[in-house]
Amino acid sequence: MPQFIVDVTAEILPKAKVEGIFRLNGTGEKVNTWKRKLNKGKKADYSKATVHDLVSLLKLYMRELPDPLIPYAHFDEWLSIASNVSQLRIKQIFLIFFLKKQNRFKR
Repeated sequence: MPQFIVDVTAEILPKAKVEGIFRLNGTGEKVNTWKRKLNKGKKADYSKATVHDLVSLLKLYMRELPDPLIPYAHFDEWLSIASNVSQLRIKQIFLIFFLKKQNRFKR
């Protein structure tokens, strides 16, 4: 997992008690500044960021991945999981094995 995701989620979690964190947008200027730093390989300081800024940066990262987290070949099956809760856990574990290596959580 990229260090960026670890850093951003570590900042998001303590601030996640705010309503609508995935619905409301952060400050575009801040998000773009952090994106430029990250693209240059520099570490960004998120200590003064709002939860909305951080989530916006994370969503932007996910949108700009060259390949989606769930490969297109497994997308329909992943959607079918949501409609059948009784098999949810088994199918999730099964599908994780098909995720591209760079999108998997590394321990």
